[in-house]
Amino acid sequence: LRKGAVYQEALAAAGSAYSAYYPQIKLNLSAAATGNETEAVIYNNVLNREFGTDIILDQKLLSYPVIKAIHIAEKKLQIEKAGLEQARLDLRHTVAVAYLSVIENEEKVETIEKKIDRLRQYWEMSLANSRLGFNDTLDILVIQERLVAAKMLLHDARAELNISRVVLNVLLNRPGDNLVILDKSNFAPEIMVGMARKFDDYTSDQNRKKKFEEFLVNTGIANSTEMQITSLSIGIQRDLISQHRKRYLPDITLRAKYSYNNEFKPEFGNDDDTWTIGGYLSLPILSGTSWKHRGNEAQAALNELLYEKDMIRFERMQAIMTATEKLTSLVATLPMSYFTKNLALDNLEPAYSRFKDGKLTAVELLTLEEHASEMEFNLLRRKIEFFSTYSEMLFEVGVGYLIYNSAEEAEFFTKLEKFLE
Repeated sequence: LRKGAVYQEALAAAGSAYSAYYPQIKLNLSAAATGNETEAVIYNNVLNREFGTDIILDQKLLSYPVIKAIHIAEKKLQIEKAGLEQARLDLRHTVAVAYLSVIENEEKVETIEKKIDRLRQYWEMSLANSRLGFNDTLDILVIQERLVAAKMLLHDARAELNISRVVLNVLLNRPGDNLVILDKSNFAPEIMVGMARKFDDYTSDQNRKKKFEEFLVNTGIANSTEMQITSLSIGIQRDLISQHRKRYLPDITLRAKYSYNNEFKPEFGNDDDTWTIGGYLSLPILSGTSWKHRGNEAQAALNELLYEKDMIRFERMQAIMTATEKLTSLVATLPMSYFTKNLALDNLEPAYSRFKDGKLTAVELLTLEEHASEMEFNLLRRKIEFFSTYSEMLFEVGVGYLIYNSAEEAEFFTKLEKFLE
């Protein structure tokens, strides 16, 4: 909203700059009465006629400072428009991050609940075996301690989930306590697998990977509002320098005037009307010595902006390359994370059977369970990290998160695949 208000101010300023070239029309009216017409006409400089009217039109034909002021106002308007677009992109990215945070915390709660179910099963089995004399009571206490710790972990995870829901609701302009039911279809495992295969194909060899990165960097630089704003700021500085250097150019204005007068009677007639058309030229002769300092300051500001533009280009390239490398790494390691998680969970069933038969201690079983839980949390982190990195990469490219199977996503990847051909 603040950016929108600033944009409206810039729009008004641009309109004000253009108005300097609009025609200026002025109407003068006068009326007077007198007891001695002759003296009133001769000695009165203002009210020296019975009635008079003038219509004056001034039209500026040439003013270099005004021309440059218009150019500067146009660029400032474009800067605020770019800032407004960046604010929308920032909001879109922030909503995507908040959305992923809710999904991550929901899945974290589900994972901890599964862990608690397993530990409760182990605890109940330990109680039963203890009554039958198969287990030491120490096993019950060890498992119970892990169960209590898991419940504490669940309490913290639910608190984090509630916080993430409040954040998302605020971003969506909804009450903080509004129930959030998210559509997770865009983040389903099969969607992630399809995306991973797609990016694996884009980076299948060094040449293809290089072209993939080149496309992202080129698109990111072209879409960068920072680059656009800096380029426009450079243009403004050049306009200011040009305005300063050509400060001695004249202003030329056209003036047209129509007058109708009703004179005092009888000596000076009754009425008459006249018109004139012409122009005037205003030429500055001397403007002091401060102009030298202003010129040096403007040139220094221009040099700084040129350096800043190069740095923005470099930083954007670095951010895109970093996100791309991270995404490529996740694409390569995600299948392994799935494999190790499944393997760790598969190992729990026979381990539990051995525990029931007294062939495995509670500590050994809990070690295997802890490892399986760690693999589950590791996979969850990597899944969310995959989508977060994908979102970050698209944010740096300047397009924002692309919803799966949307027209916007299809257009982006069609351009990418055409570039890779």
